[in-house]
Formats: sequence, C-alpha cells, structure tokens
Amino acid sequence: MRESMAKLTPVYSAGRAVRQYTEQYYLPAAMAYQKRAAKNAEEARHIADWMQMLAQHWENLRFGELKIDSDDQQHAIEVQVYIDDIDIDAVRIELFAEGINGANPEIHEMNRVSKLVGAVNGYVYRAVVSAERPASDYTARIIANHPDVAVPLEARNILWQR
Repeated sequence: MRESMAKLTPVYSAGRAVRQYTEQYYLPAAMAYQKRAAKNAEEARHIADWMQMLAQHWENLRFGELKIDSDDQQHAIEVQVYIDDIDIDAVRIELFAEGINGANPEIHEMNRVSKLVGAVNGYVYRAVVSAERPASDYTARIIANHPDVAVPLEARNILWQR
C-alpha cells in the first residue's frame, strides 16, 4: 500500500494538477488575453474578423476527388479541396487517423501541391504516410488555422472528408 501511494501520489495529487493546469492552460490563456487586449484590442478585432469570415464561407468548403497510391512502404494520399473565398492560410488540410490502443491520434499536415485548373480556389493537397497502417485508416479534414486561436477550443471549424 505504501509503495502504491509513493508511486501514485505524484501522478494524481492536487499539487500536480494545479501545476499542470497553470503551466498548460492558465498562463497561456493569460498571455493570449494580454496580446489580444493590447493596442486597443487590435488583435481581438482581427480574430473576430477571421472568425466571421469562416462563419460566412465554411458551409461552401468541400472535398473533391481522393487518390491513393500505395506500395509496401508508404501511402501517397492526394485530395482535391475547394475553399470558396476563405484565405488559403486560414485553414489547414490534414490527414487524421485514430490512435491505436489508447495512443494519441496521428495527424499529418498535407502540403498544397497545385492549383486546380479552371477552379476558383481549388487545390490539390498531398501527404505521404507509412504503410504500417491501411490507407483506409486515414481521413482528410479541413481545419480552421490561426496562430493566435486555440483550435478546436475557440474555433471548432472542422470539415471531414468522410
């Protein structure tokens, strides 16, 4: 019993929880607030404009064709993405796969490789992942992207390919 207490107390103690929340959540939130409030809330207004732009155009985002080229080592996955009138830097295109046996999910940022000819704001994105998992484990998604916004906590805009 003493050995269990010695091992578990540091992990499940209130002191550890307070320290972890302070370092990982409260201090970053306080710094974000200070940054947003500075210069007559200029950054806060910029973020509000960004969120309004997402809200106006998000329903028009869509995926096009998905292509997968696999061999024994890797899967090369390409997806067509149409982002309407959203600024290209306001979103990220990712491949997502659920974690295995309680592990964290796998998230791979996809790279923009070309513009779709004849399409307004249509692009091809590509990522290469290991063939250790089947390609069907991965799903493309469009996720809101802003360096000063906690996604998905503050902006929950995520569009799944399937």
